[in-house]
Amino acid sequence: MRPSPARDRLPVSLFVIMIHAVLTQGTVFVVRPTISYRALEIGLSGAMIGVLAGAFTVMPLLVALQIGRATDRFGERRLMLAGTAGMAAAVLVLLRAGSDLTILVVASVLLGVAHLGAAVGQQAMVGRIVPASRFAAGFGYYTLTGSIGQAAAPGLIALFGASRTIPDTQAIFRVTLGVVCLALVVPLLLPKDVARPGAVHRGTRAVGALLRIRGLPTAVVVSGVVLAAIDVLTVYLPVLGAERGYSAGLVSLLLVIRASASLCSRVFLEPLQDRAGSNRLLVGTVGLSCVVMGVVPAVPQVWLLCVLMVPLGVGLGLAQPITMAWVAAISPPGTRGSAMSLRLTGNRLGQTLMPVVAGGAAASLGTAGVLWVVALFLGAATASALRVDISVDPDDDPHRSGDAEGP
Repeated sequence: MRPSPARDRLPVSLFVIMIHAVLTQGTVFVVRPTISYRALEIGLSGAMIGVLAGAFTVMPLLVALQIGRATDRFGERRLMLAGTAGMAAAVLVLLRAGSDLTILVVASVLLGVAHLGAAVGQQAMVGRIVPASRFAAGFGYYTLTGSIGQAAAPGLIALFGASRTIPDTQAIFRVTLGVVCLALVVPLLLPKDVARPGAVHRGTRAVGALLRIRGLPTAVVVSGVVLAAIDVLTVYLPVLGAERGYSAGLVSLLLVIRASASLCSRVFLEPLQDRAGSNRLLVGTVGLSCVVMGVVPAVPQVWLLCVLMVPLGVGLGLAQPITMAWVAAISPPGTRGSAMSLRLTGNRLGQTLMPVVAGGAAASLGTAGVLWVVALFLGAATASALRVDISVDPDDDPHRSGDAEGP
């Protein structure tokens, strides 16, 4: 769909959300690898690092739908503020007492729940303020700025020990606390939350009714697997690098290349989707990431790993905005927060299950086996996307009128 004149312009408030996404995503993608480095400092095994990765997702998985309903009831801006405050608390815990396994688990749980709240608020706010005909552009730019945060994060880690195998984790936590505190101010620049008298009732629709919306289960599955793949790569690439004797600076470079490729791909999401269609684009990019992820563990050459991070970043970069835009387009009125949280529940489920499986693979097959397991999951997600057409024109979709039943 081609954007029409003034009605379809992207609002200035979108760029405020983008700033918030840069700061919050950057915080998560700094803190999580740093937790892995802290775990290595205190002598934890690769399998236990997998448990820590799962701790980030277990509680969010249990409360995701409640967070979505809270967004529908209380408003997007309040959730963004509450989530950012929780992230600041998690980093403070790590800074003051993050030197044993129990504290690392508690901080990971708090970080996961808080970041989920901020993310649901951000995504629901994008769906509220962006015209339906520009959802692909709106969510493409939104996830692009998340990629900026991801790309900047490894560089921050490298500043505190690029030549060392394990960087100065305490210094990283101090700087990150300042970043997330800055993020607390940003939501105050957004439009105030509006009263939604029907939101409480609509937000309590059965999950089954939401899952009957055309293609939504596929969007949930694909989104969850892709995000979990990014998550596991972020957590285990430092471990693979340590096994091979790579410096923290080299591992950071690989992560920066991957995130930068994802960022650049999202700039072109709207024209790519217009040309190829959302479903074909989704299948192609997830399939590409499956192939490249399977090759990465078998490649010892550093220069070739740097090259492979480019198609991997592109492959992993487009699934999130495509599925976000589609879920926003077909969410019945008053349920966008719930629908977004259902999609994020799938994300957290993937982030919970895949690290556990990955940790088992690490115990028996080593870190290379972790990435091969991820490639298998990506292959299954590609097959799932092949079976269902999730393409939709928001102006033609029957659910825009509020009917939650499938066609």
